[in-house]
Parts: sequence; structure tokens; C-alpha cells
Amino acid sequence: MVCASPRDSQADAGDPMRVLIVDDDEHTRIAMASAVRRVGYACDVAADGREAWAMNQAHPADVILADWLMPNMSGTDLCEQVRAADDERYTYFVLVTALGDKGHRLTGMHAGADDYLVKPIDLDELCARLAAAERILRAHRALRGRNRALRRDTQRLLAASHVDHLTGVANRRRLVEDLAALRARIVTESRPHAMAMCDIDHFKRYNDHFGHREGDAVLRVVAHTLVSTLREGDCVYRYGGEEFVVLLHGQPLASARAAMDRARRAVEDLRISAHPSGVVTISVGVAESGPLSEVSVAPPASDDLDAWSDAWIRRADEAQYRAKALGRNRVVADGVSGVPSLVPPR
Repeated sequence: MVCASPRDSQADAGDPMRVLIVDDDEHTRIAMASAVRRVGYACDVAADGREAWAMNQAHPADVILADWLMPNMSGTDLCEQVRAADDERYTYFVLVTALGDKGHRLTGMHAGADDYLVKPIDLDELCARLAAAERILRAHRALRGRNRALRRDTQRLLAASHVDHLTGVANRRRLVEDLAALRARIVTESRPHAMAMCDIDHFKRYNDHFGHREGDAVLRVVAHTLVSTLREGDCVYRYGGEEFVVLLHGQPLASARAAMDRARRAVEDLRISAHPSGVVTISVGVAESGPLSEVSVAPPASDDLDAWSDAWIRRADEAQYRAKALGRNRVVADGVSGVPSLVPPR
């Protein structure tokens, strides 16, 4: 018998294909292993399905050649177990048996086998089947690699779709999704959460005087300052134009107001010159999430979710308007009485 090695012409061979031979007959194991190794494949042997399963768990095989009838675990049982455990890695499975009728062949294929060899084994045919298995596995690996690359690209695109490209913070789309997730958490948690609406004071005037390029630079610096000043678990979003939203997770109104006042001072301390005088500042409104009694335990319809989110945003926005009406560069909490409610010019 002369088996030409299918690996001789492979420029991209890499590691040799790993073959696991499973047969309770020692002479069959020795003969098949010798042929497999002769054509350049790595080869392990097991005396029954249970031993083969343990070996495959420790060192996964590319191809399993398994006798149908074995003690402890049959070849079909081993095949079904391998198929149930397979994730991304694909194992090419060949059942070997003296039972050559069509019914047994179909039973083996239904168990998940890829191919079928009838005893006594023709070693030339065995080599040919392994060469075919290698081509199929190579195609599987190439497809798996392309799928991984596609998933990575999809994840990058998804991540990019949630980021404001000018400032690098999360965008409004991400805010909508995070508010939906937060509403679900509020049902099961007793912790309060707060939202802050931040607006750069006199930003239109700054843009008109210094130009949009400098205005964009201010947006980036303010966004970075908010992120670096707040806690790691707090999230900053560009809401639109010169407005930013901050979600302060697990913070009641008083501590959220104090946190945003630190952020406001940090922006003021940048000492970015503004026209006609002074420096760039922000006005901030803070509102706490509604009480649990206002949140349905059942999964909300999209209209209910939008109404809940819009109401919270509106309360933070109205508090920010009051901060501007009081002279800007300050933080006002929702529900503070005696504060003008008129909406000032931006």
C-alpha cells in the first residue's frame, strides 16, 4: 500500500491535522494509527468512547475515527456528545463499523457523523477520506475566521454607532438604550438615580466670535472634563448641540447635585476665555428618577418607556433653564421652589 501524503503540496500546512482513533480492537487501532501517522497526521488512540471523550476534552481532535460498537460508550453516543459540545470548533467525525447496510449508515448520519467506513478498513481509502476531511476542515476554519472578522467589524460598527464622533462620549442613541435598561433595574432596585442636563453658557456667542473650529474644541474639552470629574460608573452623553446629559447611577438628588457642582467648577477652572469677558461655564439642572410606584413591574410598552424617559429629561431640562434664569454657571436641582421658570435665551 502506498498512500501519497496530502500534506506534501500544502504551503500553508501549519500544525498537522490531529486524528483520534477509537476502537476496542487493539490490532485495528495499531494498523489505523500507523497509516494515519505515515501520511503526516498527528494521531492519538483510545480503547472506548468514554476514554476518547476524556482525551478529546483535554486535547480536541480535528478528526475522530470511531468504531460503532464499543463498551462503555458507542461510536454514535460519542458522536452525539461531541456534536452537543461543539461550539465554534468543528470536529469531523467518521464512524467505522462492520455493519454496512443503509439503515445503519442513516442512523450514523443522524447522530451527526460526517462519513462512514466499513470494516475491514482499506487503508488507501482511509487516507483518501482523511485528505477529504482535511479540505473540509480547512474550509470550516476559513469560514470561521471570516465569521470572527465579521463579528469584530459588526461590534466595532455597533460601538461606533453609540459614540458621538466629535466629543468621544456616548450619543443620544446610547442614552435611549441605557434609559431603557435603567428603567428595568429600577423595578428591582431601591436605589435612586439622578440625571443632569448640562448646557455650555453663551455657546452661540462663543461660536460667532471664535469660529466653529474653536467651538468644537470647547465641546471636546468640556466633555472630557465631565467624564474625568465624575465617578467611573456615571455616564456622559452628548444630547445635541452644546448640551450634555449625565446619568448618575445610585445617587440621590443631593449627592448628584454636589457631584455636578464639582464638575461645573472643573469646567470653570479651565479658564477658557469667552467673549466679551469671562470664561466658558456650564449651567446644570439635576432631577432624580421617579418613585418606584410610578414604574410598572411589567415590561413597558415603547410608548410608556418614552413617556417615562421624556418626563425625567424634561424635569432635568427645566431645572437647567432655571439655572440659566438665575444667572448661569450654577447647578439647580429639580423641585426647588421660588426660582423663575422662564426659558432664557441660549
